[in-house]
Amino acid sequence: MTKKNTGLIWIIGLIGILVFITGCDVGGPGKYDEFAVCVSESGAKLYSAWWCPHCKDQKDLFGKKSFKILDETGTHIECSPGGTRTFSQFCKDQGVTGTPMWKLADDSILSGKQPLEIIAQKTGCEDALIASQI
Repeated sequence: MTKKNTGLIWIIGLIGILVFITGCDVGGPGKYDEFAVCVSESGAKLYSAWWCPHCKDQKDLFGKKSFKILDETGTHIECSPGGTRTFSQFCKDQGVTGTPMWKLADDSILSGKQPLEIIAQKTGCEDALIASQI
């Protein structure tokens, strides 16, 4: 094997490792994008904390790409910014005492991790959830 071939094999291997590490997250929409948009447009808010395992589980139900929509639209609110393990004053002012917590447009509260079907029902986004699952 020549030095040129060995170098090429290393480059291909490094590219493969980078693709694996990034989770092959290239292009295309997330599975629940339409649902995430609907939830955002409903006026619902999700309060969570980075250190909360149930919050991570809630986020994972949407998938990375679709959950990003909740972040970008302000639907998701991080209650422990800056690496702290205490709730921000903003979250306290919103009545957050535990996370995850969904606050719906009608001011009703859903405490704890919720199945997507419940979120869909409470936000009026059943059709968007069904469309996302097709």
